[in-house]
Amino acid sequence: MANDEISEEGRRARFAQWERLGLEQVKNDLLNGGRRVIGGPPQVRELASEWVRKRNTNKEMVAWRRRPRW
Repeated sequence: MANDEISEEGRRARFAQWERLGLEQVKNDLLNGGRRVIGGPPQVRELASEWVRKRNTNKEMVAWRRRPRW
């Protein structure tokens, strides 16, 4: 593994941390540079962006399933 790669264990740990913080807090931190909550090298911020995209997709799917079907 290259020095700039994040291990699977590291990914899981960060995803768990971001789940505790919540989507809006992580998203807002990314919009402001990702240094306050996310921190770390650029690879961590890229991983956080990936996590936010996945969470947004899941959120949209749940909303789509809940909408009334006339």
